Amino acid sequence: MKPPRIHVKEDFVNIPVNLFLLPEKVEVLGKTWVRKNEFHISVFDPSQVAEQLGAPIEKVRKFSAQAASDITIGSIGFTGEVRLAKLEKRQSIVLMCTVSGLDSFYQRFSQLADTLLAAAPTHVTIYTTEGGRGIWIRDEEELNSRTQLLNDDEAAVVKQAINFDSIQQA
Repeated sequence: MKPPRIHVKEDFVNIPVNLFLLPEKVEVLGKTWVRKNEFHISVFDPSQVAEQLGAPIEKVRKFSAQAASDITIGSIGFTGEVRLAKLEKRQSIVLMCTVSGLDSFYQRFSQLADTLLAAAPTHVTIYTTEGGRGIWIRDEEELNSRTQLLNDDEAAVVKQAINFDSIQQA
């Protein structure tokens, strides 16, 4: 399996994750949930960062690409924390994770941009209700306002339904 890499695209910076062995649908928390058609860890939204910095988006993309090429991402690990994200009518199930080496990306980007860029809460959206769109969780404020931590019993039901113990990312 290839090591994880940071992808810098026009409208996102993320780390693709392969979780396609998850069941296509699960019935938990009183709903039917549909597996996302792609999985990633969002690093940041370039347009949001450009706005925060008052910098052209092209510069943010350039710094992102440079920082991504300068560092190596290590392993991705899931913390066991399961959250329910809600925004308007959309809902999703989110797994919190850790990414070794990601802090180096943020540090390198911050050096290049001559500013401090805070790390986004590392997570993967695994299931959504109809529509399949995830919900941006770009910072701690959005983590707190858009998600709720599932209690131990709810998290155990979700983990059993998705066979959480078999999820591994190298």
